[in-house]
Amino acid sequence: VSGAAMSVEGSTPGATPQQMAAWHARLAVNKEGVLYEDSFMQIGVKTDYQGTQGKVNLFLGNKKQEAITDLKLEVDFTPEVCGMCGNPGSVIEPRQQMQISVSVECRAAFSGSLP
Repeated sequence: VSGAAMSVEGSTPGATPQQMAAWHARLAVNKEGVLYEDSFMQIGVKTDYQGTQGKVNLFLGNKKQEAITDLKLEVDFTPEVCGMCGNPGSVIEPRQQMQISVSVECRAAFSGSLP
């Protein structure tokens, strides 16, 4: 999100860069936690790594009274970290959660955060 607040279209601004940095710092040392949250959506993550391979489960929760529609997920990999993302549906019903599994593999050393 590179220095800008993230928000759901039509909502008030969501998480501030400071909140997102705090969530990122917690996830650097924990296997699960909040990746993003605002008044409409919460995105949680659980991870499991074995050697160079890992499984990342994303949990997208709809906090609204209406369905979230036209949902699109894009995951960018790098030459150092490749993977495959499960195919999510395009709708999250009101007060429901969607799980998306991402398999990752580290193929070379890297420094810093991934995009």
